[in-house]
Amino acid sequence: MRTAPTLLTAALLLGIAAPAAAIDLSASVTGVTDYRYRGISLSDRDPALQASVEAELPSGIFLGAWGSTIEEFGGADTELDLYAGWGGENGLLDYNASVVAYIYPGGDNVNYGEVQGEVGRSLGPARLAVKVAYAPDQKNTAGDNIYVSPELTVGLPLTPLTFRLRGGWEDGFYDQKLDWEAGVDYALGPVTAFFSVVGTNYSGPAEAGNLGKTGVLVGASLGF
Repeated sequence: MRTAPTLLTAALLLGIAAPAAAIDLSASVTGVTDYRYRGISLSDRDPALQASVEAELPSGIFLGAWGSTIEEFGGADTELDLYAGWGGENGLLDYNASVVAYIYPGGDNVNYGEVQGEVGRSLGPARLAVKVAYAPDQKNTAGDNIYVSPELTVGLPLTPLTFRLRGGWEDGFYDQKLDWEAGVDYALGPVTAFFSVVGTNYSGPAEAGNLGKTGVLVGASLGF
């Protein structure tokens, strides 16, 4: 008399577990010699430790968290980015849209939010993409901010090397700032080492302007 309920219970458990098993989970730990965000050093040109975790559903929905040590900012010495979005492809283009909350634990009135979108296309080992990010005027910002960034990545066939070239234009937080990055990644199993030259045309007052000067960034990431 207990066979039917047992089979039903097993079926229900399998039905619940099957979708969960299809969730793609990933995480990483990264060390960098300089944390650059859109060309500006947020670690005062010092090394930073970063980590991330992300879950992606078969439907294309994804959510995750990314964190980094930073130079003191409004009373905070860490940055935590929480995000959620959706992505897909139609055979010609791949695309995604997301909402990001930039949180600075312990900081005083420095958190803010942003919406982002990206469209890209792969051609053999190369991928060209354009990302657009918009942060509306908020309590803790000086106004609206828009950022547009094209990026080209090219994997060298039969090697673990990938070359990157990225540009950016930002208006709002900075007055029509330009930034750029050229780099190369070397992947060996779960470990990726990378090297970049990063810079901006920003020449703001005192130390702020120095944080956007062209510099070298070296790092390594361990993925799970």
